[in-house]
Amino acid sequence: QKIVQPFTTEQIEALLLLCGDNTFLGIRNTAIILTFLDTGLRLSELANIQLSDIDFDRGIIKVMGKGARERVVGIGKRTQKALLRYLLMRNDQYPCLWVTEERKPLQREGIQIMLRRLGRRAGITGARPSPHTFRHAFGTQALRNKADIRQVQSLLGHSTLKTTLTYVATVPSEDAVKSHRHFSPVDCMSIK
Repeated sequence: QKIVQPFTTEQIEALLLLCGDNTFLGIRNTAIILTFLDTGLRLSELANIQLSDIDFDRGIIKVMGKGARERVVGIGKRTQKALLRYLLMRNDQYPCLWVTEERKPLQREGIQIMLRRLGRRAGITGARPSPHTFRHAFGTQALRNKADIRQVQSLLGHSTLKTTLTYVATVPSEDAVKSHRHFSPVDCMSIK
């Protein structure tokens, strides 16, 4: 099975840099990217968030996942700040979280188009600029940051651990390659 390449830190920084202006779209797109990255949500889950689903006091978002299974995901302080900054720019009455520049509900397709365009502008190669790549990046980074695999499974909304393992398949091989630099048998030999 082909391993999906998650975004690198540099690629995420490049995406966020393109959103760095103080325009409505820049602030909204930053909030979308950080929410994807901090939660690992599927596109439909992120697109369907309602304002009432967010609990800033508890740092959670309630989402409706696959198979009409409801779950909660955590959001960190930086993501919360980005969401609040975005919400302060809103001046509409829609109950949905995401709106367009014209202050109409933002649809799934609009989020996909935005990510593709940002990915092209950022010159991203090796990772597809898509919501699914953010899911893989979330799983990979969560494990690297010492999350338990069962916690990652729960947050991603996977019914089986096998599915979660495909999301984080790059972690063992990439970490082994990095560690090899320290234990390389040839480099550690004192031969000439």
